[in-house]
Amino acid sequence: MSLRVLFINDDESVLAGLRASLRRHRRRWVMHFLGGLEAEQRVEVDQYDVVVVDVVLRERDGLSLLKRIAEVQPGAVRVVLSGNVDPQGAMRAIPFAHQYLSMPCEPMELIGRIERSESLRSLLSEERIQVLGAMRDLPTPSRLYWQLRDALLDPDIEISEVAELVERDPAMSAKILQLVNSAFFSRVRRITNVRDAVSFLGLSLLQGLVLQIGLFGAMEDRLSGMSLEEASQHGLTVATAARRIADRDCADAAFTSGLLHDVGKLLLAVQFGARYAEIMATARRCGESLMALEQSRLGVTHPEAGAYLLGVWGLPDVVVEGVAWHHEPRRIPHTQVDAVVAVHLADAIVAVQPVDERLVLELGLERSVKKWRGQFEEAA
Repeated sequence: MSLRVLFINDDESVLAGLRASLRRHRRRWVMHFLGGLEAEQRVEVDQYDVVVVDVVLRERDGLSLLKRIAEVQPGAVRVVLSGNVDPQGAMRAIPFAHQYLSMPCEPMELIGRIERSESLRSLLSEERIQVLGAMRDLPTPSRLYWQLRDALLDPDIEISEVAELVERDPAMSAKILQLVNSAFFSRVRRITNVRDAVSFLGLSLLQGLVLQIGLFGAMEDRLSGMSLEEASQHGLTVATAARRIADRDCADAAFTSGLLHDVGKLLLAVQFGARYAEIMATARRCGESLMALEQSRLGVTHPEAGAYLLGVWGLPDVVVEGVAWHHEPRRIPHTQVDAVVAVHLADAIVAVQPVDERLVLELGLERSVKKWRGQFEEAA
């Protein structure tokens, strides 16, 4: 089925420009170009896969429309495309938009976002897209959340101290990377390093995001069958090991991919509650493959779910791949110890699990893996 894309703008000249720049994709995608009032009615009855909306509309409150789209079209990738959004307006849109682009926007940038959305949809069934698409954020351990709030209220806090707190939690790290890689925050390059992302945003903006709009959602330390504290610590441990294992030019991406490699478990635990807790318990009790149980009982695995969410949020491809293939690294080719390879090896070493021996042989890493296992055992 063709991808269905809705463009919403009250300026007919902008819609005309979008039509012209996307003309050669008419046979590939089903595209509608509507003003705010008509779009408001259309989203109640028609289903879309991607919605590109200007939140500054003449005849309709664009932010309210975006919020309504998030409610009635949870599976749609929501992209804000606007040239007149002030920083406060941008912050108010954050809970309801996945990605952000500024006008004027190069056609290839917009086309690339739509193509990426199309590719991500191949990871999941339509039913799971609708369920997982409703996620606006990931759960953060309450202790870390309150530590961050207290830090941001401290007039003497250093940005490096804030970055260290954010870097300890996969959920906070993912959200910060989503924002810093958006056009609303004037990014000039793709950022994969959490510390760079925090420094780029700065203390003042972070204070507004966390204290005013509640960017992160604190939860009790346990989801059903899962400890958030333990999940965060495991992510940080794998991230640290992955950075040491990876080739130098892949170290930042390896760290971030390692930190986020199991966000899909958080996502599934939030959405499926006791069902997912039972799956995890069965895997531990019977020694069965967690991914196999996830696939058979839920129709989606945690790497797929995590990669889908991070991809929809617009995180760099290298990070999304590191999450998607950390259990199946040979699904894509490798010529070095990149993020995927590093996270796969780090996760296996930390969890004392077998590595992909064929991959290790292909990359000539037999001695290195033995050395890394020994180093981790000594450090532990």
